[in-house]
Amino acid sequence: MPDPCGVFTAATLDEATSLIRAAICPHRLRVNEAPRKGVAFLSSLDLGACGLTSIKYGFDVDIDAGCIEDTYLVKWTLAGEGQLWCGERTAITSPRSIVITEPTEHTKIRMTAQCQHLTVRVSRRALLETLAAKLRRPLRKALQFNLEIPMDSDFSRAWCELVAHICHISATAPAALASEGVRRQYSRTLMEIMLGAAPHSHMDSIV
Repeated sequence: MPDPCGVFTAATLDEATSLIRAAICPHRLRVNEAPRKGVAFLSSLDLGACGLTSIKYGFDVDIDAGCIEDTYLVKWTLAGEGQLWCGERTAITSPRSIVITEPTEHTKIRMTAQCQHLTVRVSRRALLETLAAKLRRPLRKALQFNLEIPMDSDFSRAWCELVAHICHISATAPAALASEGVRRQYSRTLMEIMLGAAPHSHMDSIV
């Protein structure tokens, strides 16, 4: 859990939508079966330019996030299998891969009752500024990542290890994450791993 001391249970669809809007992004929620007890379970940790959110619904749901223009979503599926659409591209969400959305494309997500996602939201502005600094020039084309990256890739291994480490520090040494400098450093490291190891449209330009 990103924040074991801050696990929220939503009892209604409106509560679930509000919690996830605050933690990740605005969205529309469509229920594919009648909710049972406990609509959604959420834990979130704000790191500044990045933020971690673990989410599990108690039923099958379609999420219409639209164009999340200011945020990349990096989704690690801990359990279950669903589907994600980003513009004309589609990916299966499962423990076999990491999925990275494109902020300028319409995003929809289907989660089953078995699905649990650990999503990292990444500020598009901060990521583009980091990339421009690495290139030492303004960007001449859009930054787009491969939608689906296998779990046996260097990126996915590094990403999961770092995210799991942050969750472990949050659980065992929460005072360390009270430091704004520590949170900023973790955000910078997450962005560096994205730009350095995940396949994207500027890979050939990064030295």
